[in-house]
Amino acid sequence: MLHLDYTIDIHTGGNYLGNCSWNKKKSEIDNCFKIYHITSGDLFICDKLDQYQLQTGKFYFINGSKLSSQHCNNSFSTDWLHFLPKKIIIQQQLLSMPLITPLNLLPNSRDSIFKEVDALLNHQDEVSYSTYCLKTLSLQHFVQSAILEILMQCNIEKPYKDYNIKNIEPAIQYIDEHYTEQIKLDYLASICCMSASHFHKIFTSSLHTTPINYITRLRMNAVLPLLQNETSMKEISYLLGYCNDAYFSRVFKNYYGVTPGEYKKKGHELLF
Repeated sequence: MLHLDYTIDIHTGGNYLGNCSWNKKKSEIDNCFKIYHITSGDLFICDKLDQYQLQTGKFYFINGSKLSSQHCNNSFSTDWLHFLPKKIIIQQQLLSMPLITPLNLLPNSRDSIFKEVDALLNHQDEVSYSTYCLKTLSLQHFVQSAILEILMQCNIEKPYKDYNIKNIEPAIQYIDEHYTEQIKLDYLASICCMSASHFHKIFTSSLHTTPINYITRLRMNAVLPLLQNETSMKEISYLLGYCNDAYFSRVFKNYYGVTPGEYKKKGHELLF
């Protein structure tokens, strides 16, 4: 029997219409992987050295860890989604990919997949459980097909990096299961049989983010569905492990660039 454990977290997505006022530098929300399908106009993606123009009608994989800025000269329209594989080895391999990788996805992929992202993220209560399962399975197949194509195009990361990831995997699993609780660095290091300083170094170099930023990322991903319903800010703060709603609001603003209240009014389009 084979246990196929390659699930994916879809953070946000849908369709976005923008113009030159949208131009933006990298923020914490970009520390993930993206799939863009440009439907019209011009969109430029930049790293520290070069800029790349995305062509209308094409699919692209974007490695957010190497992103510097994005801009548009006139106007554009794109389908998009942000995701992270739960399997940490797959994450590490994708982190080693170039900033942009063109994808040869099926033409009919764009007809429904991106529309489903918004519906599944924000309107889960409006579909039956069986329909929800089928739609999420279809979305997972779409993203996994893209990941497979990406990894087959490029060289896989060197084995010693996989070794480092394997050594910190107990801590990553613990964080994934307890990120709404108070987690101490010393404890994470101890379950990996490392000193705190060595663990922090390996974790940061392997995942391109610190342990505290990784925890914040998980909390900020979890908060978005909560902001779509009538849950109060105080309750949301408590659910995510923050000491009070004022501190939670500051963390949210630092991470997403908008307040929780602004997100509730304008929706996920602010996160593109």
